Amino acid sequence: MKAQEFDKKFDEGKEDIIDDLDLASARRVNQEQKRINVDFPSWVVESLDREAARISGSPKVWLNSHISTMLLVCRRQILNGMRLKILRIKKSTGFPLKKPNMLSWIKIV
Repeated sequence: MKAQEFDKKFDEGKEDIIDDLDLASARRVNQEQKRINVDFPSWVVESLDREAARISGSPKVWLNSHISTMLLVCRRQILNGMRLKILRIKKSTGFPLKKPNMLSWIKIV
């Protein structure tokens, strides 16, 4: 099936497209697992174990959850700061932005 035919079938929404997809080779972008080793002082490991036991989970789950959350918060703060800088530039120079969400293409990793 050509891409145009697939797009038309999808856009019309009359037929199910699931049979046209190769789900065996499908993958989520940036979701590959990588292993890292981190050295912590013993008091950090003890605190981590206590916190993980408090939430009835493993230290690995606790670390994954909190590191992911902190990275998302940092990413939002960076993007918000960039938006504010652009808006300040627009306001001070009178230069209009072509797209209101021109930062949507920026990917911070």
